[in-house]
Amino acid sequence: MHAKERVILSLDPNIGRAVWVADQVKDLVSSVQLCLLGRASYQGILDLKYKGFKVCVDLRCMAEPDLLKSEYKYLKHLDVDMVAIMVHCGAASMGSLQGLFPKTEIAAVLSIDSITEDEYQFLYQMSSDEIVVRLAQLVKGIGITSLVCSPREFRVLKSHDELLPLSFYVRNVVPANTNNKDDQNVITVEEAITGGAAKLIVGNPVNDADDPRFKMQAIIDEVAAHQEKRKKRVVGRTTRTIDPGLVKRAEAKTP
Repeated sequence: MHAKERVILSLDPNIGRAVWVADQVKDLVSSVQLCLLGRASYQGILDLKYKGFKVCVDLRCMAEPDLLKSEYKYLKHLDVDMVAIMVHCGAASMGSLQGLFPKTEIAAVLSIDSITEDEYQFLYQMSSDEIVVRLAQLVKGIGITSLVCSPREFRVLKSHDELLPLSFYVRNVVPANTNNKDDQNVITVEEAITGGAAKLIVGNPVNDADDPRFKMQAIIDEVAAHQEKRKKRVVGRTTRTIDPGLVKRAEAKTP
């Protein structure tokens, strides 16, 4: 996968700013995400589609199936490429969305970072890690295969092979030279790729930059470099595991 295809730019909620930033980076990244916040968002989606972007619409504020249906009549004409909904909206809403958009990628969004570990124990008598895994299992059971998660959630889920074929789309990705890269609420490009994230969602580093194009180019270059490094490690392991010499010797002994 080309680096520009692996990155999703989460745009500023301000439509004017969002479209301006998208203009700066339109040949560097293929996909953008926009939160649906009122009718102005629809014009923003149209503008972004016209510019050639794949558009993910974030419906995280909408929980009721009836509300989703009312928005569908507008969204169906916009030919969006992905629709994202909060896992906490429940199985009914997620299932309803699959029915409304049968040919569109549906992504479920986890968000467990808003309350403390003590509060989770008090409310649910289980750890936040256990809740993350259970919510991911719920998403998998519904048949959704794309899961948007925070760095913290990703670090919990990446080791759970039973969650395959879920693909993890990790948000709050930052470049290596970011001042707050040690913050547990962000994740570096290197850690996301090494951990097996399918897509990297980048927001503030580009949206807040004086030169969004320069910042996005640096991120894309970093993604490409780490993808190549990871590819070489995988090839190296394969080469060491399957020794051609051993294969030839085994064939020679076969009657």
